[in-house]
Amino acid sequence: MSDSDFREGGPRGEHDASREATDTDRPFQFRLRTLLIGVTVVAVLLAEARYVSQPFFLPLLIATLTIAFIAVKGKQWETVASVGGILALLSLLCWPEPPQEVGPRRRITCPANMKNVVLALHTYHDVYHSFPPAYIADAEGRPMHSWRVLILPYMEQGQLYEEYRFDEPWDGPNNKKLHDVIVPYYSCPSQNDPGTSTNYLAVVGPGTAWPGTESVSFGDMKDGPENTIVLVEVADSGIHWMEPRDLHLVQMARGINPAQGQGISSHHPGLAMAGFGDGAVRSLSNDELTPQLLEALLTIAGGEEVQAP
Repeated sequence: MSDSDFREGGPRGEHDASREATDTDRPFQFRLRTLLIGVTVVAVLLAEARYVSQPFFLPLLIATLTIAFIAVKGKQWETVASVGGILALLSLLCWPEPPQEVGPRRRITCPANMKNVVLALHTYHDVYHSFPPAYIADAEGRPMHSWRVLILPYMEQGQLYEEYRFDEPWDGPNNKKLHDVIVPYYSCPSQNDPGTSTNYLAVVGPGTAWPGTESVSFGDMKDGPENTIVLVEVADSGIHWMEPRDLHLVQMARGINPAQGQGISSHHPGLAMAGFGDGAVRSLSNDELTPQLLEALLTIAGGEEVQAP
């Protein structure tokens, strides 16, 4: 056997063929390993994204990328890094969500909801040149429909308004079909399971912005719209948003978060929200609001020299 034959068919030829097969397999193995590492790293990064606002997020991100680099470029550390990445993923997925600042966020959302209601009242005023009446009554004077129903078209609830029947009471056979509909603008997110109840009420009664079946305009607010309360927050009102019932000036408890009786109140510690005739939404607290000032702010033409807090 010649040297050439030996090189082609002998042990050296077999060794070369084996090396070629190994070289052919190695790139595939590397690509598969890199793919698995890449998928693991992406999954870990997605899990870490939940903690982007936490102080430990940046060190965690750097550690993850460092491990990924070692796993791809290194040799003896590849298996350790891959296993470490998988363990990190499992740890993060089992890690509870970071605590959320629920209270402050809800205190921001609550005035935003009330602001939308006040703006809807202003749009209604632009169309009809007055605010809606507190309620529409039947021939016997019984309240049938609430002002909250009347402003639905100005709160992107036009379809709901079209489904409502004004030829029957709010709790009539057809309108009852709408009783499960939730209008989120009418409730404060701090309310425990608000459902269809409203937290934003009008204060009705003689001399207020809501005298009953009569409508009030900006021109009637002699004390100034900026010094006239048109909406108040009431916790646990128990009033369906469609119900033509609100907070009566004579019957309401005075002060903010009163110990007894229903009055201006909320689940925000120490304060409650109020909407004013000028469109502003402000927080009210007993520290800056005397009973006399509150009384003055709830009337539209009492002649008092008042300034809203």
